[in-house]
Amino acid sequence: MTNDQFKQVMTAFREVNSQLREIKGDVATLKDDVSILKKDMAEQKVIIAQLQKHAEHASTTFDFIKEKLTTNVTFMR
Repeated sequence: MTNDQFKQVMTAFREVNSQLREIKGDVATLKDDVSILKKDMAEQKVIIAQLQKHAEHASTTFDFIKEKLTTNVTFMR
């Protein structure tokens, strides 16, 4: 291998090495993003459960009010 060929191989090796470092950095960033998204999803599940509970209470309250109004209207006739 000539000196010129060796220099070309080493240049290519450094470029590949540099790209690998960038890829590793990107992968680390993506892992962090995934962790954040998982945490956000867990929080959203809690919020959804709370909203469902509130919706059930609202539905029960609505049914109670509707029943009372219907009873009062019938009683007043």
